[in-house]
Amino acid sequence: MFNTVFRNFLLIVQRLLTSTLSLLVPVESEISLLSSNNSPGVYLCPVSIFKAAKCFISQPLIERMDTSIIEATFPKKLQLAKVVPVFRSGEDTDPNNYHSISLLSAFKRIFEILMYKRFKIVL
Repeated sequence: MFNTVFRNFLLIVQRLLTSTLSLLVPVESEISLLSSNNSPGVYLCPVSIFKAAKCFISQPLIERMDTSIIEATFPKKLQLAKVVPVFRSGEDTDPNNYHSISLLSAFKRIFEILMYKRFKIVL
């Protein structure tokens, strides 16, 4: 039973990794689709710079995705978020009148989008 499940898992991983070359163009197009109005997030890298460097970061991003799949881990540095309080209404000195939002990096957003699309194709 375990061997069958493990063998199926390895076949899925193999299919994911062999689709790497076909992902290079979609990576660049997904990066182009990112909204430039988004916050730069934790690493303070504006989306415009991310878009300008897409031809240079596409291949390393795919390689990191492959490593993430093989190791079954999510990169720790992409798990960080900048939490910012946002005022709702009422008295601005009352902490209950604020809610928090998490600003994620563009790297995390594109990484999650690409991983989702990659798994969706295979599974």
